[in-house]
Amino acid sequence: MAISDAQLETWAQPLDTVKYLGAQARVQGALAASPQLAGKQYEVFLHGSFRNGTVTEAERGADLVVQLNDSYYDNVTDLPLGHQKLFQAVGPTSASLTLWSAFRASVIQALEAAGGHTVCTDSQSVRLVGASGHPAVHVVIGYQYRRYYTFTPRDQRYQEGVIFFTEDRRSIISYPKLHCEQLARKSAETQHEFRRFVRIFKHLRRSLVESKQIPDGLAPSYRIEGLLFSVPDAVFMSGSLRTRLDAVVDVLRRSDGSVMKTVSGMEPLCEEGRWVVADAQRFIAAVADAAAG
Repeated sequence: MAISDAQLETWAQPLDTVKYLGAQARVQGALAASPQLAGKQYEVFLHGSFRNGTVTEAERGADLVVQLNDSYYDNVTDLPLGHQKLFQAVGPTSASLTLWSAFRASVIQALEAAGGHTVCTDSQSVRLVGASGHPAVHVVIGYQYRRYYTFTPRDQRYQEGVIFFTEDRRSIISYPKLHCEQLARKSAETQHEFRRFVRIFKHLRRSLVESKQIPDGLAPSYRIEGLLFSVPDAVFMSGSLRTRLDAVVDVLRRSDGSVMKTVSGMEPLCEEGRWVVADAQRFIAAVADAAAG
């Protein structure tokens, strides 16, 4: 495909997201009305493409996290023994898979009782299929997670994340708040050109899927954001959109996917069993071919 500057400019434009703005309030209202959740400490926040300002028409939905904060999971066993002993002396948390399962069930019950949507569940999230023109909402229900760097009397630094579990009890940890903060910072430092290029790459992905050059699901939005986050800020800033697209693709083709990090910087971008280096290379090659026309 030959890609003009005009086409790239169209793809770079933000989506009108007014219809998504009520999703968080609707979920918060449903949970607040639940007797089972009364007294629970939890928070509801947006994450993903909608929160990051990179959503495109093809994605059609808002992503939310419902995070239980009554207690938390942690990585304290990864710290030196002295730090672990101090943590145990202070008192370990009461987080457990049983408590998370009960919280998840209460959240789902509250969403079902609220009406106005159909509640569909899978092993990782809950999907609310909207009625009356409301868009779909994807809800991840998790526990607060703390990745401690140290645990001493004067220094107990940690990075907050969220942890949830699949049906086979496999844990999944992510850092959606940090992801949003880092993405917002890079966007500001590139005068918002970074966000524009994320949208361009998502539209390119859709074109490549529709033309059967790559399979659907090869390049999730989360991974596309991570790829582009590795590109130096200056590459997004100078020249026409077409010139900059070529420069971005050139950087990605020369990059080593095995050392790339996610936007949060807390996890490898490519990892066995989830998104391998070959997946990244295949997507980058397809984008390069499309950009070359």
